[in-house]
Amino acid sequence: MYHAIYIAGSLLAAVIASIGIWNESPALYGILPGLIGGTMAVVAAARFFRRKEDLAGLIATFCGFVYYQAYQANPVILPDFAGYLIPIPKQDQLVGIALANLTTAMLLIATHAVSAVLGGPIDAFVPAPAAASRERVDGVAAIGFWVVFTMVAIPNVLFGKVVVGAFQNIVYQRLSWTGDPEFSGFQSFGGPVGGSVANMAL
Repeated sequence: MYHAIYIAGSLLAAVIASIGIWNESPALYGILPGLIGGTMAVVAAARFFRRKEDLAGLIATFCGFVYYQAYQANPVILPDFAGYLIPIPKQDQLVGIALANLTTAMLLIATHAVSAVLGGPIDAFVPAPAAASRERVDGVAAIGFWVVFTMVAIPNVLFGKVVVGAFQNIVYQRLSWTGDPEFSGFQSFGGPVGGSVANMAL
């Protein structure tokens, strides 16, 4: 039930923010969606820290709020944020703002999709809680860690910062708003819309 509420709240924030961009109203595209996202993050945090429930909801709401909405909703920074939007075409502003406010919904939908597809195979390899003693699980966990560590390290060693490069691209997307040719992420990915979609995918 809570995930449905978070998804609906994220969609509502995206719609309100898009209307705010269209009407050039910072309160609508900044403060109100931020209040929605912040409220959802507080509810998710309270549920997790008081009852140890719903880690996925906590991560999704906090990612949506902290990485995107908190900056937009800050009344002190909002004038600067509004100024950054001025040179960007309105249709591209709409795309970027909508995707930013849909972060929580996209993360939760992805969580449920992956759970539906991989839930069975994962459950088959995860021992029941009563059987998960340290003596039986620690060795398997250590092997799993080294497998993942190797999978991440090999591309970096062989091909040169393949994995690190993806994270650097995210940073470069942020810097591309300045128009600095050294960080022209928009040009690299085919314009502002392409940049927004590539940033979301990364």
